[in-house]
Amino acid sequence: MHHNLMLVIHCFKCDIKVIKQYFFLLCVMHLREYIKARKFGAIFNGKGSERLSKNGIEAALRKVGERAGAENVHPHRFRRTLATNLLNRGMSIQDVAEILGNADLKTTQIYCYIDKKNVENAYRKYAD
Repeated sequence: MHHNLMLVIHCFKCDIKVIKQYFFLLCVMHLREYIKARKFGAIFNGKGSERLSKNGIEAALRKVGERAGAENVHPHRFRRTLATNLLNRGMSIQDVAEILGNADLKTTQIYCYIDKKNVENAYRKYAD
């Protein structure tokens, strides 16, 4: 059964971070329940009941990218985009490394594109 749900939150002086955290935790809870209820442990299955392979995921992403008119779509592009966006929004590189599961900050630095304007703004913020 497929449901179309719309949620409208009206609040006065509410903390959007709290709302986002609540929904994140709610999604994690429901995802865990969904995985437990399935016959197979994997969320994405390939042919039959087999777990979707790394190559299968890459092929699926490539097809989605082609349909969207995007070039060079692959899992690491999403990792790089996530890491770069988090840094550009002010998250520390140590926290980004933790989210990506990288033990070494050098690995995280490889994934990130550093915006020079953000470096200049950070310098002004902390050096002034």
